[in-house]
Amino acid sequence: MFSYIKGPSGLSSQSKLATVFINISRERRALTPCLSIVRGDSPIWALAIEKGFLNCVPLLGVPGLTAPWYFACSIGLLMSNTDKKNIALALPEPAQDTEGLLLDRLKNSKTDEDYFRWMLFVVGFYRGVNKVDSAINLLEGYIRMNKNPEQSAHCHLALGQIAIDEHRLEPALKHFTAALEMAPKKRKVSYVLHNNIGYCLNSLGRFAEGERYCRRAIEMDWVKASGYRNLGMSLQGQGDLVGAVWALAEAVKADSADNRARLLLDKLLVANPKLGIKCPWATEPMAAALQPASELPLM
Repeated sequence: MFSYIKGPSGLSSQSKLATVFINISRERRALTPCLSIVRGDSPIWALAIEKGFLNCVPLLGVPGLTAPWYFACSIGLLMSNTDKKNIALALPEPAQDTEGLLLDRLKNSKTDEDYFRWMLFVVGFYRGVNKVDSAINLLEGYIRMNKNPEQSAHCHLALGQIAIDEHRLEPALKHFTAALEMAPKKRKVSYVLHNNIGYCLNSLGRFAEGERYCRRAIEMDWVKASGYRNLGMSLQGQGDLVGAVWALAEAVKADSADNRARLLLDKLLVANPKLGIKCPWATEPMAAALQPASELPLM
């Protein structure tokens, strides 16, 4: 029996998800998890906590890595009673705890780039095991001693995302703004910062300010759904309901799998029935998103 698990989402619009398969059969010789090939800019590290359980930690700002994390080692032979009694003796003890290993790699980094890369691994690990204060201290300490604006921008971005997770909008806004003031060169990072600032301003009721950042994000990448979704929230907050319908419909067209924009658009149309008459095109992307893909095999 195999368990299908997907990693967490929502930390960053540029993060991709890895697919993890774990052999959880108790009648096999091993319970070693297997992490599939990671795609995208942000690898996801799978950490085995207990038998049959997995902790998935997204790592942001790290180039795509191709490390062979785990490989399945189960075989198709049933375990005898003797095997079950002696299996613990056959398994090697871990040489070092995960946190100690990561901190050791961080301490022994040869270059600034290596240190920054391993620091992000440690931050990702701390966030995954709910040691958020340790992650914050590490990021803030790096900002104080570092003179590289690109790396400092990444640190402020991570701190802002932590603040968002904890529903601290004002600190999140300050971190995202500080990161943007450092003028990061990567277009994707700049997009995320503009979009996140727009989201924070909308959530704080500052819709007109949020609109400017959302439109700037769309100018940088007009194919991503999140910019249109946040723009729709900005326009709705200012009373421009037709504009909000257009932006939310564009978000649904950009990513039909993102239910957030579809639910916002549906709620807006239900609350304002005349919008359906004034904007008949608004229901088209919703209908397309709900249509089953005919080319997919039936399961």
